[in-house]
Amino acid sequence: MKDIKKLANILNADVILIDIATKQVNYLDESTNNSNKNVVNLLIDNIELLTNHIYQSLDYNSGHILTCHVNEESIVCFSFKYDDPLSTSSELMMLHSLSNLKSISQIIYTLYNSNDAPEEEVHITKFSDKLHIKKESSESFDPKTFFNAETDIIKSIVYSRKASSISALEKLSRLKIIGERFASNNMIRGEKDTLISYVSILNRAIIQWGYPVESAFQLHNE
Repeated sequence: MKDIKKLANILNADVILIDIATKQVNYLDESTNNSNKNVVNLLIDNIELLTNHIYQSLDYNSGHILTCHVNEESIVCFSFKYDDPLSTSSELMMLHSLSNLKSISQIIYTLYNSNDAPEEEVHITKFSDKLHIKKESSESFDPKTFFNAETDIIKSIVYSRKASSISALEKLSRLKIIGERFASNNMIRGEKDTLISYVSILNRAIIQWGYPVESAFQLHNE
């Protein structure tokens, strides 16, 4: 744990160790000001979310938290605060940490477990103004449901039904199609492929329903 604390000091981060079962929190830097407590409350309120992925970056209004699910019992968290005077005076270090989330996560995992870290991508979650995020409730892949959702999206756009479009997109977002069907070893590539295919499908749909071809392909390219 001493090496993990040293790494956190280099990166100007606070270290928090969470016991998943008991939700007990251990500060490795021994400072427990109100800012620390707010971060801890944020983590504890979303403890189920933290177990969804090995590496996660949780972005919120005044900083971000890098979490590493080191084993079944524990999660190590590095808290980076944008409003911390020390952090703002070290902007290059902050940018370095943001651009190397995976490497830092793997170092934390290796230092804690003394073995090689998994080759997993860092899952990024945006907290926005909300202090609590619902746990993902993804449905298993079903071709018929997927086709129906896709059809509903096209219909909602063709008939300019905003509410129907939002509903169809939400239904689609709950389907596990990216990881299972398109790119199980590269979710970002899979997401891009899916978006590209949808843009092409929607482009042809609006052309078939009378939208000017030149304007449609201009939107497609943009």
